[in-house]
Amino acid sequence: MNCKNCGAKVAKTAKFCPKCGEKIVIDEETAKVEEKIDEALNTKVSDDVKVQTASEKKKNNLNPLALAGFITSIVSLCCCCGSLSGIALILSIIGLVQINSGNKEGKGFAIAGIAVAAVGVVFLIIMSALGEFGEIYSQALNHYMIFLNR
Repeated sequence: MNCKNCGAKVAKTAKFCPKCGEKIVIDEETAKVEEKIDEALNTKVSDDVKVQTASEKKKNNLNPLALAGFITSIVSLCCCCGSLSGIALILSIIGLVQINSGNKEGKGFAIAGIAVAAVGVVFLIIMSALGEFGEIYSQALNHYMIFLNR
């Protein structure tokens, strides 16, 4: 509330202006208008605070398991020949389940982690099969060479 004489801010309960000493007269209509203005201003401020809080929460709302699964799947495929793909697959699936059941973010990381880990698992299976086949082929070739040398 402001003084009508000098415009200084005055407390709602004040009887006189602290700056000019003018007697403060509050009629009922003015009090209602000022109260509505105060409510509108307070509502606006609290809405702004809620928006800021929501955007701050959004920044920290990434599911860590989805991100860990994605990173592990990439590292596994690039550096470890797919040997960590099973772990990456499990982390990504758990992350996706948590994202779908809550309000976390990172669904793209979880799905990409599952896809890359699946490629790693398939690569690992193929390499294992070729390794076994290579071992069988090597043994057969050795036996054949022994047979020829007799």
